[in-house]
Amino acid sequence: MGGVHSELKLQRVHSMKGTFISDKIIISVDAKEIHDGLGEIINSNRELNIFEAMYLIDRQLIEIDDFDKKSFAQKCAEIDKRFWIKYRVFNDLKNRGYKFVRSGLKYGCDFRLYPREFKSMNDGHASHVIFCFSDIEQIAANHFSAMVRVANSTRKKLMIGIVDGEGSVTYYEIMWIRP
Repeated sequence: MGGVHSELKLQRVHSMKGTFISDKIIISVDAKEIHDGLGEIINSNRELNIFEAMYLIDRQLIEIDDFDKKSFAQKCAEIDKRFWIKYRVFNDLKNRGYKFVRSGLKYGCDFRLYPREFKSMNDGHASHVIFCFSDIEQIAANHFSAMVRVANSTRKKLMIGIVDGEGSVTYYEIMWIRP
């Protein structure tokens, strides 16, 4: 994976507040200033998932009503038991300059990854499906086979992000080889 790290253009926005509703964080339309690679504009509001919101909280760009960083993180871990593993991968990919790291829920994976050079979601389709694991987890053969099928059926490359005990992420890209 590696490559050149590009800086993300995030603006520090004073008093940017979000409201936690179910498993989404809703921010007013002015949140367009934050970053156009995060969330979706829905009904004049920016809707963030828990990974995007934590990313912005870590950078002190937003605050969530009725939550400090610790209580928000605890709530996220209640919503998604694998939150910290997935968030480490999400955060690492954003830090590596990937603008669009989107939910993979409807594809049966953790995230969809779009090429670094994309300036907007209209530039094309995701290049990879990503599955996240800790370095102490074992991947059963049938689970691995299912991951390969997801990637193959969606015509995307399969990438596995492994988070070690220190929080560093190592990526493996799995490809078909036809003899």
